[in-house]
Amino acid sequence: MAPEVQVRGLLEQGALVQFRPDVSIAVSLYWHQWKLAPDGMARSPRVATLDRIGAALEAGARAALGETQAARGRRKISGARSRAAMSR
Repeated sequence: MAPEVQVRGLLEQGALVQFRPDVSIAVSLYWHQWKLAPDGMARSPRVATLDRIGAALEAGARAALGETQAARGRRKISGARSRAAMSR
C-alpha cells in the first residue's frame, strides 16, 4: 500500500503495477502543530518561522492533493507493488 501521490510517476512509467486498481482506502490526514505562544502575546522569531513552515506545508499539501481533497483531509491510497519485488 502506498499513497497514490507518491507512486503516480512510477505507475505511469510501468515500474509499479496495481494488483487491484478497483480497491482504494480513504485515509484521514492530520497536521498537528503545538501552540508555542499564548493568544495575544507577540510571537518570537522562532515561533513565527514555525508558523510559516506550517503554512507552507499546508499550502503544498493542498496543491499536491487538490484543494477539495485536502479540505476533506482524505486521499486515495493505491495498492501497488514494485515490478522488481514481483520478479523475486
